[in-house]
Amino acid sequence: MAQWYYSKAGEQKGPVEQQELQRLKQQVDAYASANGLDKTISTSITPDGLSIRLNTDGPFFDSGAAVLKPASRPIMAKVAGLLRSDNHYVRVVGHTDTVPTGGSPFPTNWELSASRASAVVRALQRNHVAAARMEASGRSSLDPVATNATPEGRAENRRVELLLPRRQEVTGTESTTP
Repeated sequence: MAQWYYSKAGEQKGPVEQQELQRLKQQVDAYASANGLDKTISTSITPDGLSIRLNTDGPFFDSGAAVLKPASRPIMAKVAGLLRSDNHYVRVVGHTDTVPTGGSPFPTNWELSASRASAVVRALQRNHVAAARMEASGRSSLDPVATNATPEGRAENRRVELLLPRRQEVTGTESTTP
């Protein structure tokens, strides 16, 4: 269902936000495809907004670590550039698999997932995404997107998601946009 927005004069503007999210999704997808990152970066538009999923294996993090690898820098710079062209709030949420963090500096997957989300926020901020537009949180292994019974499923569950929530519908001259 398209959300309709109104100008200050009360004129209906159309499903502007859906077009904005679709444009951003297409730009992220084109970048991922052009750079062989189709398995590393994926996007989806849901009723809640746009999700940009970064699979944390590969160019982003070493196992059990929350420091972004140098190989992630150009990817984070490009994602930040695309986010700067938009004004949605950005919720950065870290996720892990169910394997305990034994031997890492993180006592549990809670700390690991939150630290990875924070590392992504810091990288976006270094690339000039306004700090006031972002928040970081960790969900540990609570929201799997695949089974944790296989190595492939666990790899899919190790991710950081950038969620751009839809703005609330605006009517008249009132706005509830964060």
